Amino acid sequence: MKNVLRLLILAAAFGAFALPALAQDAAAGGTAAASQQDEEAKTALYNKWRENRNGTAEQQKVAYEAGKEYLAKYGSQNDVYVQAVAKWVPKYEKAVRDFNFNKSLTDKNFQQAFTLGREILTAEPENLGVMIDLANAGYFEAQQATPNKALAPQTLGMLRDVIRAIEGNKTPQRLSPDGKAMVDSWAPFKSREEALGQFYYAQGFMLREQSPDEAAQSLIKAAQSNSSFKTEPRTFALLANAYLDGEYKRLINEYKTTYEGKDITEEMKPKYEELLARTNQVTDRIIDAWARAIALSANKPELKGFRDALLKQLTDVYKQRHDGKEDGLQQLIAGVLQRPMPLPGDPLPTPPANTTGSTGASAAGAAASTTPAAAKPATTGTKPRQ
Repeated sequence: MKNVLRLLILAAAFGAFALPALAQDAAAGGTAAASQQDEEAKTALYNKWRENRNGTAEQQKVAYEAGKEYLAKYGSQNDVYVQAVAKWVPKYEKAVRDFNFNKSLTDKNFQQAFTLGREILTAEPENLGVMIDLANAGYFEAQQATPNKALAPQTLGMLRDVIRAIEGNKTPQRLSPDGKAMVDSWAPFKSREEALGQFYYAQGFMLREQSPDEAAQSLIKAAQSNSSFKTEPRTFALLANAYLDGEYKRLINEYKTTYEGKDITEEMKPKYEELLARTNQVTDRIIDAWARAIALSANKPELKGFRDALLKQLTDVYKQRHDGKEDGLQQLIAGVLQRPMPLPGDPLPTPPANTTGSTGASAAGAAASTTPAAAKPATTGTKPRQ
């Protein structure tokens, strides 16, 4: 009996020691089962990505969600499966971003286009194609009857970036028609020169009110470019306006402040004559620009209203510049395209004789005594090229 009890005690003792071992085996079995389940879930999630990644738009969206989840759960493993998913997910994100950007342009939702475009440029700061698209979008918006003025500063910044890039001989890249590769492309323009000409013009248009001097510089570049804008009547009409609102207006204000109604003394005479010469020069540039706009619109019936309005303004200023006469005006218009365009910084004209007097009467003085408001071209019929 005693031996039986001892055996039972020993058996109980062995059983007591065996219990932890049995528990460990159960845990190991559970871990193995859980590991198997996790591996199956991982495989199922990977297959969900793999089977949908090349399908329809909806299937690819499913693949994207599966891929993001896969990377969140298993990305740290960095095996060949993770690497494949990690390579595909950012490509999908880029494709979606590009699609939404292009759709916003097509829908003329330019505020959204700028938001999405900025995101693209953050990731791809050298993407000239996106810069060009944004510059075009902003310029188009600025020409509307009620433009979104909040886009104007962004558009001007984009125009400057685009012009700087093109002048630096950079070429935009776009997706080839077959969608297989990125290729050099100036679309929607015919050439680099045509793109540059339009962006010079667009910059001049955008700057015409806030900075007419800068606008004039841009429009001169458009007029000198190897693009259609060098023969566009509106290029020269806008250039005349820029001269008028900038340099001419400053000279008028200087004349009124310093000399109007005063006797011109010998001491005052040199600066006075220089002012008259500068006024005559900018007046001649305004006359030249209007004459070019009129000559270039001569064979365009659709611009008749534009041409007639400019001709009236040109005639008034030409007569002020030439002692109330318009002799030679038609000859000027007929031959203006055969001579070089006068530019700011050209040598000043020689002041006419007998320019001094109690009122400073001269051809230049007559021009200078005309207020900018009286000489400013009308806007009717002069809508800039779209």
